[in-house]
Amino acid sequence: MSEDFKPGRAFNPGPPKKPVQVDRGGVEIGYNPTTVQEMITALQGGVSRRCAARHAGICVQTMEKWMVTHPEFAALVEETEANTELGLATTLMLKARAGDRASIVFLLERRFSETWKERKEQDINITGGISSEDLDSKLSRLAAELGAPADT
Repeated sequence: MSEDFKPGRAFNPGPPKKPVQVDRGGVEIGYNPTTVQEMITALQGGVSRRCAARHAGICVQTMEKWMVTHPEFAALVEETEANTELGLATTLMLKARAGDRASIVFLLERRFSETWKERKEQDINITGGISSEDLDSKLSRLAAELGAPADT
C-alpha cells in the first residue's frame, strides 16, 4: 500500500499532474514507474480506472494497453482494486455493526437484494372523483364534438 494513502482519510487527487503526452507521431509516451505509482495511489483512494489514468496524465486506453503488455502492472492494478474494495467494505461493515442504520440498510439491500431490496408499490385510490356513468357521458359528448363515433 502506498505511503500516500491512509485508510479513513479522504483521497483528493486534484487536477491531473500533466496532460496526456504524445510524441510527434501521436503515440503516448511510455510506461514508467512514476505514472504507474500515480495511478496506483489514485486507485487506493477508490477512484475508477479512468479517473486514475487521467490523474496520472494518460488516457484509460493507454492504461488498458499497459495492462496487456505489462502483466505485473495488471496484477498490481487488480490487487490494488481488490484491497481497496475490501477496505471500503470492511469500513462499511464496521459502521453497520456499530448500529449505523444507513449502513445496515445499504448492506442488506445490496448484499441480500432478493430478500431486502426496496420494493416500491403504489396503491391508487381515487375518492370524491367522477362516477363511471358521468365519465362515460363526458367522453361521449367529447367524442361527438370531435366527430368521432362514441364507443358504448
